[in-house]
Amino acid sequence: FLRDRMTMTTTTTTTPTTTTTATSSTSATAQVDLLDLAAAAISSAMIAADPIRQTVSQSVVEATIKVDGSFVTVADGAAQELIVHSIRKVSPHVRIVGEEIVENNSRIPATKDYNREAREELGSRLARSGGRAFPRCVDCSRVTVVIDPLDGTKHYIKGNYEMVTTLIGIIVDNEACFGVICKPFGYLCNDDFFETHEQWGDEKCFAIYGGNLIQGIYVARGDELSQPATRNQCMPKVIISSARSDQRMRQYIQILAQRGCVDPEPMFVGGAGEKCLRLLTGKENESLWFFPKTGTSVWDVAAGDALLRVWGGRISDQFGKDIDYSRSWEDAANRDGIVAANTESLHKSCLKVLEEREWGRI
Repeated sequence: FLRDRMTMTTTTTTTPTTTTTATSSTSATAQVDLLDLAAAAISSAMIAADPIRQTVSQSVVEATIKVDGSFVTVADGAAQELIVHSIRKVSPHVRIVGEEIVENNSRIPATKDYNREAREELGSRLARSGGRAFPRCVDCSRVTVVIDPLDGTKHYIKGNYEMVTTLIGIIVDNEACFGVICKPFGYLCNDDFFETHEQWGDEKCFAIYGGNLIQGIYVARGDELSQPATRNQCMPKVIISSARSDQRMRQYIQILAQRGCVDPEPMFVGGAGEKCLRLLTGKENESLWFFPKTGTSVWDVAAGDALLRVWGGRISDQFGKDIDYSRSWEDAANRDGIVAANTESLHKSCLKVLEEREWGRI
């Protein structure tokens, strides 16, 4: 299914070079300003859109199959390098877990830096929210930054750019407190839902960000997002990947539908970041995403987890346990699956069905 202009190779590398853990006495006592870190996350996600867009303009794009069977391109590594570089400028000590294996490169090309603009915007948002649930500065040993530089790589290779996102989550004490979802290509149709008042970078690129750190969800250089409401009394929709729409998944959806929880017909949406974005906007009543077995990793859900928490939504494993972000890169897979919903009640309903009808024995 790869485009003719794509080439494909295989790699067996298993150890990342950008996953770091603060272990020195200096890092144990150093502190980081969470708003500065959040600003770097917003800015770097927007900047990372450049290599993602530029790579597709080349005549040949190398697509590599990793040992886990997933795809990676040169754009994945280039985007992650830019993000890590930006985070490290704020703090050399916070723990970073990035999906890709990239070489540490001190010669990052000069790019536009939106840190100052993002920091000013965050400050004004926080002032209007009337307070914060997290302290301004915390010990670096309490912080993890989780990065998926290019989510939806398979769609990216196929040219389905609307499913592509960049995801960054900030974790404090194993709780997702801030997330960024950036759309490097935006949407093909003009969507005023994400209208910005002043552009950062490419005119089609946009990002949403937020979390309990600033007690809200916003479009970068745009307005605050409002919590989605059920439209026209339609039932909430389940979103799943078409590749994972097997008989068991459909049977679970039918059980939820029979109990009056969801619409019996799911929507097919690609990419973890795009799924989380749909749960946040709910423009077509997208409300639930679940896949109760291995298939996602911590970098797929950290940003969405932080964002959904603002409105009382939740991402957990199939047993209702919070995602453990303290795991190492090698153990980053969500082995007990994920259940993501934009309301607590729908999340509980899904967990109840999974508890009653154990996955694989339906």
